[in-house]
Amino acid sequence: MMLVFGGAMAFALMFNSMNASIAERAVEVATLRAAGTPRRTIARMITAENVLVTVLGIVPGLIAGYLVAALFMSSFSSDQFSFDLQMRTSTLILSAVAVMAVALLSQIPGLRAVRRIDVAEIVRERAA
Repeated sequence: MMLVFGGAMAFALMFNSMNASIAERAVEVATLRAAGTPRRTIARMITAENVLVTVLGIVPGLIAGYLVAALFMSSFSSDQFSFDLQMRTSTLILSAVAVMAVALLSQIPGLRAVRRIDVAEIVRERAA
């Protein structure tokens, strides 16, 4: 159950950050559309940026997660027992794959919003 809630929270956070990124670039996207750039090309550029940011964040995130988990496990030690963190490499790999999957899924609604951008309205707003 905790994994389900963790996945939902990861989706919500990544969805929010990717939508904010797309919303901030609405003018640039509209300019590219007005210049004749195909929607698929714009979608690929946005996807590439989001995947790059996710990949750059995975390694430090996994390292920090491992260190924090080890710290928490060691804090439950006493003279009668101690806990050591035991984690398989496959756990880290599966975590990285899951984060990438969530990142790709969470950008689908944002890419739909890119398709619905009204180029004329954004150009008028920018000109005013």
